[in-house]
Amino acid sequence: SDNVAVVLHDDSIDRTSNGTGKIYDLTLAQVRTYDFGSWKNAKYTGTKIPTLKEFLQLCHNLNLHPYLEMKGGLPNGTQANIESIVDTVKETNMQGRVSYIGGIGELRWVHAKDPTARLGYVTNEPTQTFIDLLLSVKAQNEVFIDARASDMTQAHASNIIAQGIQPEVWTVNTASMVKTLADMGVSGISTDSLNIRQILNDAY
Repeated sequence: SDNVAVVLHDDSIDRTSNGTGKIYDLTLAQVRTYDFGSWKNAKYTGTKIPTLKEFLQLCHNLNLHPYLEMKGGLPNGTQANIESIVDTVKETNMQGRVSYIGGIGELRWVHAKDPTARLGYVTNEPTQTFIDLLLSVKAQNEVFIDARASDMTQAHASNIIAQGIQPEVWTVNTASMVKTLADMGVSGISTDSLNIRQILNDAY
């Protein structure tokens, strides 16, 4: 509620902490009083929610390329807040080293603030309608479709690639599916637990 960006998947803290409430109704000081680790494993007990700035600084130090998903339709999902995310990326020297994913509205705000940003449109089935929208935020930057894995077909992947866009998918948790998608030409795969690089190295 005090406009500090934090890293959280859900719109509430109920599932991943020992607290309750919507993240956008809480101040950073309030949310920092909760444990965000023990739900996952006892060894993470006491883990505090990271701010976006802290997370990006860690990625910078470890040479990681994070994907920042901006959830649409939330009270704090305003243009000003999206722009502040882009500013934080720049402040932590991560410009050009992150990928932004979200709906077309969020991507347009990012693109207006940073025309070079790598942008991914999150969708289910990657139809031409979504591709055309994505192309509206493509200039000198790289763009990609981030589709649901079960909706990605060879025809979709080939069509996406033919238009100068990269096909990526979410969420894959079996090695066989990773290989199938790689054979289609899919260039990015989100997973909960797999070591994608190791699977592909073993396969090819």
